[in-house]
Amino acid sequence: MSATAAGPAADAELADRVGAGAEALGMALDPGQVSGLVGYLRLVERWNATYNLTSVRDPRAMVVQHVLDCLAAAAALRRRRRAANCRRVLDVGSGAGLPGLVFAIARVSGEPAGTGAPAEIPPR
Repeated sequence: MSATAAGPAADAELADRVGAGAEALGMALDPGQVSGLVGYLRLVERWNATYNLTSVRDPRAMVVQHVLDCLAAAAALRRRRRAANCRRVLDVGSGAGLPGLVFAIARVSGEPAGTGAPAEIPPR
């Protein structure tokens, strides 16, 4: 459902969707992490019009197609990292900070690293 059909998504709604999705994936997130992910979605939503970061425009769809997709990968990485005793995860840059920023906010790795070009990061 698009944001225009159902009205704009409120932060509380996005937080509920992120929290419930993360829980379903076995990824326990604290309220600060959920808030950080909602803030990230709002930044992607804001800068998407200027930089075309992603084809997904509806924040509700971003929850599923971006955040929860990344968290699904993060859950698998957490299981694998425990078995392999790994500390680092490298994001080679697929755009919009995915999956690296989601991994960093969810604290998937103790030492996140990314390769995105600094020119891709909009100024504050």
